[in-house]
Amino acid sequence: MMKKTMLGLSLSAALLSGFVSNVALAQVNSAVLTTLKAKLKSTFKSEPDSIKESVVPGMYEVIYGTEVVYLSSDGKYFLSGNLIDMQTRENISDRAKQTIRKTILARKDNKPVIFKAKNEKHKLTVFTDIDCPYCAKLHREMPELNKKGITVEY
Repeated sequence: MMKKTMLGLSLSAALLSGFVSNVALAQVNSAVLTTLKAKLKSTFKSEPDSIKESVVPGMYEVIYGTEVVYLSSDGKYFLSGNLIDMQTRENISDRAKQTIRKTILARKDNKPVIFKAKNEKHKLTVFTDIDCPYCAKLHREMPELNKKGITVEY
């Protein structure tokens, strides 16, 4: 009976220790996130939409709108570019951008500009950039797309 009680106490202590460690880790992560948000706000004059740990230890994934960038945990290094998993060849940055785009499309308050085709056969959803020459070219081709039965949502 005494051995079972001691074993139970040991297990309880181990679980409590793990819980306390997780709480302490969460507090450290919270402090790092607060520091990084402040650093980004002072540098770029705006807070990011989100910050979370990236798949790279010591680096955080930072989201501004549909842009994905990376920041070192000390806030010293900022990386803008694609993060590629060398084993799977997966573009981690693109995966994050796809998630953002899906969220934007699913929002109820999302009000796209729609160029409706009279005889709609297809619908194309476009994320556009006013500074992009290809986006401007696409916009100039809108009447022709609509004639072909293609509705375009910006």
